[in-house]
Amino acid sequence: MEEEERLLELAERVRELKLKGLSTEEIAGEFNISHETVIWLLTKEVSKPKDVLVEWNNIGKNPERLETICKALVDLMYEELDKKPELAVGIETSGVPMATLISRQLGIPLGIIRPKGRGLSLISRNFSSVRGKNLVIVDDVITTGETMKGAVSGVKKEGGNPIACLVLIDKKGIEEIEGVPVLSLFRLIRL
Repeated sequence: MEEEERLLELAERVRELKLKGLSTEEIAGEFNISHETVIWLLTKEVSKPKDVLVEWNNIGKNPERLETICKALVDLMYEELDKKPELAVGIETSGVPMATLISRQLGIPLGIIRPKGRGLSLISRNFSSVRGKNLVIVDDVITTGETMKGAVSGVKKEGGNPIACLVLIDKKGIEEIEGVPVLSLFRLIRL
């Protein structure tokens, strides 16, 4: 498929989600694109932002592939960290399946954090508490870093000790957030 066709298809998918009532922030999270890119796709009234669309659905829709990717993240974590986590915390939505597999691989409990925008996050009470635990925060893609910043801040406010942020793809090239290392399998670097 040509680039222009892909953009038209993406713009149509973005418009459909907007019509269903999703906010531009929610749409950005769904497609792992920036808020500015969503605005551009909806209006074309601002200059085209510099962004990269990451489609990793060939991994996400296949449990075996997703488990393999999570094993690679665990391997990277062991290579980079001195401490073993006591809890894996998944960021809703795409970080949750990954955190579930990582918690299973490590034999540790699972927590879930829900981003609320503007750096705020809500820890789900239906899963493990973060209080007093060394933990890893798991998500699929870092686009701007705001969701992960909110998760790190939220976990710290709840008394947790994040020892790493694990992501499949880092589009921003972030080394650390509030002193917490960001470990990614893929880092996009603009030249």
